[in-house]
Amino acid sequence: MSLLYIDSFDHYNDNTECDRKWDYRDSDISFSTGRLGTGQSVYFNGGVRKLGKDVPDIQTIVVGFGWLHNSSSYATQFLNLMESGTTQLALQTDGSGHIQILRGGTTLETSTQTYTQGVWYYVELKATIDNSSGSYELRVGGETWFSDSGIDTQNTANAYTDQVRIGCSSSFNAPYFDDLYILDTTGSANNDFLGDVVVECIRPTGAGNQTDFTPSTGSNWQNVDDTTPDDDSTYNYHAPQGLPGTDLFTMGDLATISGAVFGIQPVMYVRKDDAGSADIYSVIRTGGTDYAGSGISLPDTYIFHRDLLEENPDTATAWTVADIDGIEGGYRRTS
Repeated sequence: MSLLYIDSFDHYNDNTECDRKWDYRDSDISFSTGRLGTGQSVYFNGGVRKLGKDVPDIQTIVVGFGWLHNSSSYATQFLNLMESGTTQLALQTDGSGHIQILRGGTTLETSTQTYTQGVWYYVELKATIDNSSGSYELRVGGETWFSDSGIDTQNTANAYTDQVRIGCSSSFNAPYFDDLYILDTTGSANNDFLGDVVVECIRPTGAGNQTDFTPSTGSNWQNVDDTTPDDDSTYNYHAPQGLPGTDLFTMGDLATISGAVFGIQPVMYVRKDDAGSADIYSVIRTGGTDYAGSGISLPDTYIFHRDLLEENPDTATAWTVADIDGIEGGYRRTS
């Protein structure tokens, strides 16, 4: 595995839905227009406000995201690499338009370059956590702003990161984030900086190869094409009888991405509404074949469940735009 998580932030209504996909939040957050003028970005409106995503214990990690900071006059930490709730490394603005990297509370380096308030940048940090052979490199818009190696980057007893947090740590700052990715350096693909990427959210546009679930109203695909979830207002359901049951949908074409596709992340918003167990899998259909994801036993309340595929399972090669434009997506209940 190399690519661990991606987020477009385009499919959240509120904090509750964000909590169903992220693992940590210490205050309310907001949503605003996305960095390319479409979709959404996440917005931290001053104060100590953070979102955290758990990751496997990783010694070398790469994190990238679109970032807009609407102040250059106050210092704030906007990216934290955590271990058991304690910061290993952090990126921080210094109050003068520079970006700093800190080990715990110790400043390791300050950029000579400065950012412009109110302008979107694509920020990427690669870091290895270690007491003596640690390293880091910060790229902004593809340009290296600072780097170092053979240094102490470890602030806890353990040489790894287990959670990535974004946000702000000052009442006078309000940063925006969009198009986020997290990866490790294992595997043969997606194991280093990806560059300025877009995470594009596509939704169902019509009925696909199978329609087994019962719609609460209208057509199945229309109950799951919401820009953001409407919970029990419109939905599809399947009784335990007659399983397995599958819904597949044609999906919208990519509107922004025109080059390499590093991976896809099928996402279901699901719950069960009766006693007993209910198991469901995400499904994609490509090349005329269905491929099921990892599956989950459903809870009583809605959750986002995601899978991540770096290659097209039909070709065992990297995804192309044509692959995505021809894909069907959906879900399958098996018990």
